Amino acid sequence: MIQPLISQDAVDETEEDNLELEDEEKVEEFDPSQSDLTSHLQRVVSRSYCICQPKVPQKMTHISALPVEIILYILRWVVSSELDLRSLEMCSSVCRGFYVCSRDSEIWRLVCVRVWGVNCGG
Repeated sequence: MIQPLISQDAVDETEEDNLELEDEEKVEEFDPSQSDLTSHLQRVVSRSYCICQPKVPQKMTHISALPVEIILYILRWVVSSELDLRSLEMCSSVCRGFYVCSRDSEIWRLVCVRVWGVNCGG
């Protein structure tokens, strides 16, 4: 007998979480004809005044307490010496705020400099 990779309880929990997010956020629908995904997510994140929200109450300080500048510094460090773009993309999949931060033009300028040795921006 083949065992499912995800239990039905996990699926039900995910569906409940998605419903909670829809109720809490009331995010406008993304329309590709109006703007690109990054611009849309930048607007959504800027309205919330926070890069991310804890899903459950935290006993310790949550990463959302950090200023965006610190998150960007951490992401620049991720790609700095080893040019680890895979890890950068994994960070971008955490939440909308991390996705927007991982698309920062300075991070990608540094990537271009490391890959091609050319400053690819203004």
